[in-house]
Amino acid sequence: MAQICVFFIPGFVSRQHSRRHKPLKSLAAEPAPVAIFTSEICVGHEPGWLHPDTPKRLSSLLSHMRTDWASEFGPMLRISEPDADATEEQLLRVHTPRHLALLKDAFESAERWPLYRANIDGDTVVSPGSRAAASRAAGLVVAAVDEVFSDSSALKRAFVMVRPPGHHAEADRPMGFCLFNNVMVGVAHAQAVHGLGRVAVIDFDVHHGNGDAALASPDPTRLYASSHQSPLFPGTGLTPGRSGPHGGILSAPLPAGAGSDEFRAAWRDQLLPVVAEFGPEASAHMAHVVPTFASAPRMCLPRTLFASAVRAELSRSLPSVLSLPQLWF
Repeated sequence: MAQICVFFIPGFVSRQHSRRHKPLKSLAAEPAPVAIFTSEICVGHEPGWLHPDTPKRLSSLLSHMRTDWASEFGPMLRISEPDADATEEQLLRVHTPRHLALLKDAFESAERWPLYRANIDGDTVVSPGSRAAASRAAGLVVAAVDEVFSDSSALKRAFVMVRPPGHHAEADRPMGFCLFNNVMVGVAHAQAVHGLGRVAVIDFDVHHGNGDAALASPDPTRLYASSHQSPLFPGTGLTPGRSGPHGGILSAPLPAGAGSDEFRAAWRDQLLPVVAEFGPEASAHMAHVVPTFASAPRMCLPRTLFASAVRAELSRSLPSVLSLPQLWF
């Protein structure tokens, strides 16, 4: 049975950070066309002008996509904006009916007035445009998975640029800015529809992906590996090493202010060898992009170096889907 390795790669940098980091094309081991899956609809999720999850996180990237990237990458970049919304069947592979009902009530409350916001918790807020944005975000991950794992498609690399984010959303609980767990919806779809087997989820967002871990833990076909700052929200992933009923949850908590040496050592010595042993034969890179942690107390994450290390450790050229639900500037 085919296999899939899912990477959450935080590190797409805005123009203001471009002097300190290598350009996007340096992430590719060899030249290969990349499709960007995205939608203006995802800009419509507006949790409020004081909320850190601002629509500018995506609108800025969309602007660059239509100008700088199109001219720089030319035929190597294909922009895809399909009307792809997640279906109830796709969402229920990951979330409970209670989860969907809770969000439905929140969406309906927010849609009563144009400027209204409905709070699910202190961090997680929906606006009149959130229902469409959340459905499209998860649906575009599914669409990208269908593209790269289709036997009839020559395209094997896709970059999904959406919001709201997803890796904190659990089976029955939206939280941490996250409504649906976009990446795990894509993973479940890949396994159910495309017959993919073991899944390795690699996450190096500064926050531990509690939702991803919770959804991977009971399933022996899924491995979740994460480096993250600890202690920090959401307060999970505190214990180094393996955990879970199948030993499929790997954590490398790093202290505030940890730098490139500590980060590389965690992945090189603790996490990537286990991922390599797990043996992924296909790769979907589904990426949470987080702040550039250049100042204390947050970690500094060398993203382009990490991407190279993953490829070197796995020693494979794998089909790739990067999902970008969380954009920080």
